[in-house]
Amino acid sequence: MNLNEELGVKGYCFRGYPDNPTVAAKIKECGVNRVDLSGPQCDFRDPDLHETTIETFRNAGVKIVGIGAVQLHGDQADEQYFQFCKKAGCRTVSCAGKPETFFDAVAQADRWAQQYDMFVAIHNHGGKHWLGNSEMLQYVLGKVSPRVGLCIDTAWCLHAGEDPVQWLEMFAGRIHAVHYKDFVFDRRGKHRDVIVGEGALDLPAFVKGLKAGGFEGPAVIEYEADVENPVPALRKCVQKMRPILQAADGE
Repeated sequence: MNLNEELGVKGYCFRGYPDNPTVAAKIKECGVNRVDLSGPQCDFRDPDLHETTIETFRNAGVKIVGIGAVQLHGDQADEQYFQFCKKAGCRTVSCAGKPETFFDAVAQADRWAQQYDMFVAIHNHGGKHWLGNSEMLQYVLGKVSPRVGLCIDTAWCLHAGEDPVQWLEMFAGRIHAVHYKDFVFDRRGKHRDVIVGEGALDLPAFVKGLKAGGFEGPAVIEYEADVENPVPALRKCVQKMRPILQAADGE
């Protein structure tokens, strides 16, 4: 996989925009043409919204590479996540869920992943979240097939006091998606979004490890600040990352 060519952005970055044609245009302004869609772009559990959403991005020349992080509820409507991806031509559903229902729900999602030839990627959401640490993630992944793996959000990994580079080895073979995100932390541990590679993340080491591990899933930039106008920061992220990705790809 060519990490530079496949670079995209996370749909959640554009949650401040009112419609998908605008979102698609803003994605292109960032200097990429790939997106991992989020809830603000589509209620994936509603099949009546699928075709219009997919057509909007396809017509704009923006490739949908995945969706998430969706909530697994453990009901039949969760299958619509996989139906959407089948229609969109992507193969990765990033997910989270509540502890009281997640184990049954992810087992069900595992079966659908095998049925649809797709992957489920559990999203770590920092030290405040029950799925944010490596010990719990290893426990959960031990109960499902390799179709279920991890969506490494690099900044939330740092937030949990762990090392994204080490996670590449820890979860080798089970990394199905990546959110490139970076934080800086103040003396009280409060985090703030920054341009990817300018905070606590060792971006060159992470990208090198990702490439060495043979990663093949969607890898997208996520910058959650500047909700009303994230494009300037996202463009800087793309510009910052291109030379590092190119070096890893051997370009």
